[in-house]
Amino acid sequence: MPRLTPRLAAMALALAVPLASVLPASPAAAAPTLAATVAPSSTPAPGAGYWKTVTTSVPATRQVTKTRKVTKTRTVTKKVKQVRTTAALNLRKKASASSARVVLLKKNTTVTAGGTKSSWRSVKVKSKSGWVLKKYLRTSTVSKKVKEKYTVTEKYTVTEKYTKTTTQRVWVATSAPPSSFTVSGSGWGHGVGMSQYGARARAEAGWSAERILEYYYSGAALTHSTAYASSDIRVQVLQSATASATVSDGAWRLRAGGAVSAVVTLNGKASTTKYASGAALPTPVGTLSASVKNGALTLSYGAGAAGTVVLTGPVTVQWQNTRAWTSGTAKTVVKVPRANDGSGTVAYRHGVLEFSVLGGKVNVINKLRLNDEYLYGLAEMPSSWSSAALQAQAIAGRTYAMNNMGSLKSACGCNVYDEVKSQKFTAWNKENEGTNAAYGKYWKAAVDATLKKSGSTPLSGDVMTYQGRLISAVYFSSSGGKTRTGQSVWGTATAYLQSKDDSLGYHREWSSSVSQAAMAKAFGLENVAALSLTHNVDKTLLSATATSSKGVTKTLTASAFRAAVPTTSAWVEKATPVWTAP
Repeated sequence: MPRLTPRLAAMALALAVPLASVLPASPAAAAPTLAATVAPSSTPAPGAGYWKTVTTSVPATRQVTKTRKVTKTRTVTKKVKQVRTTAALNLRKKASASSARVVLLKKNTTVTAGGTKSSWRSVKVKSKSGWVLKKYLRTSTVSKKVKEKYTVTEKYTVTEKYTKTTTQRVWVATSAPPSSFTVSGSGWGHGVGMSQYGARARAEAGWSAERILEYYYSGAALTHSTAYASSDIRVQVLQSATASATVSDGAWRLRAGGAVSAVVTLNGKASTTKYASGAALPTPVGTLSASVKNGALTLSYGAGAAGTVVLTGPVTVQWQNTRAWTSGTAKTVVKVPRANDGSGTVAYRHGVLEFSVLGGKVNVINKLRLNDEYLYGLAEMPSSWSSAALQAQAIAGRTYAMNNMGSLKSACGCNVYDEVKSQKFTAWNKENEGTNAAYGKYWKAAVDATLKKSGSTPLSGDVMTYQGRLISAVYFSSSGGKTRTGQSVWGTATAYLQSKDDSLGYHREWSSSVSQAAMAKAFGLENVAALSLTHNVDKTLLSATATSSKGVTKTLTASAFRAAVPTTSAWVEKATPVWTAP
């Protein structure tokens, strides 16, 4: 049974339902015509309509403060140097005692001094200039009041004309059908069995793994089972036209999975060798590349010293420090690109990898021990969650896997797939998650807590049973407040798959926008003016009824509505009409 993880996309649960599933159309009273009204933005939307932004412009005046530069004059006292005569002396025309006298300067006459020549200095007194002996001049510092100009910035106010613009959001009522509908709800997944987010919430509230499981699988009981205690499970990790693999942190080797022909080319010379099932094959160097030729598996790889090997036939890959090859101490892994439904490269630490042909494609199987090695790589729940929730997930995962051990699926040659068609399995990527496997250790410890071992060999594992038989341990991510019954989803009543209150769980909210044209097409109406929903007791959608602008109504069942309208889960809560401005 497909299942969901909190980190994966929900499975498409809606069934493709033909238009015949639309219930018969029936006439109804004509839809009322709404008068055109405008409501202020401060009031809630009164009904059908849309918000519109209205802008108005009117002339107005306002006081504006501006600035300007103004030049002013002020008197300041400054310290200046002053030169005076110390005696009465003659101002000579030249720097010589024999030069003609210009004027007689009195004692303490203030002069403007200039350059010097020998013992003489040039001076200026008012309009007279000449030379005097330097020794009769004295320089001193005095305070003097002077006028100076300076600039200031002044503020002033003026009246200014402008256009005043006002923007207001108003509600415009309309009689037109909605432009679109916002369909919203909560939950993620099919809704049957254990809710993973519900398990998390109950674990955080102190519930044990046993209590969580016996709550969601009402009437079932936790049991220690020795069935398949140390058995291997076959997990399909890739089915593709081509495949490849590399080894990391150790060595690997190949064994024939049936009759194998090997062509070894060395120094340009080729030789062919036949191998029986189980025989050791030439050791690969570098990347192992697989494809299908003439209906048979072909593997090619390097063989050292510039040699190459081409194998034809099924092959088993083994690597060090595993049950298949106990040599070595490192945590050797083999990596396969595009595994896990093409989501990326997955590293495999446990078991062996089998390469064969199925349906004309390369089929890669990880064969490993179910009770611990497989469960260590089960990536259905974040490893950081509470231990009780992780243990509940491990027990549900083991129960599901054991239910698939009876026979191999012909489509994959496996017991389970490595993705949500069965259970999400990312092998060593999960077990080694986080820095120094910090998160992977939490998950591994939770798995080990549900096991009994003798040394490294599992003796029994915890499972869920009902009346002595393994239950169908389906689970999903989150609900819309209540889980669903198995009968409501798959049509078969199952005693332990009943609707349970899941209000403690996380309700993952979602929404999608559906255009008027798409909604009208879904109902087969000219348009959809109104849409109403009815719900089951488990809060999932029961039906949806649309009314056209002419009053014609049509009702769709939940499955028909979900087939035509994008929804994430069965918990479709609202279909809100949306009008947009023309």
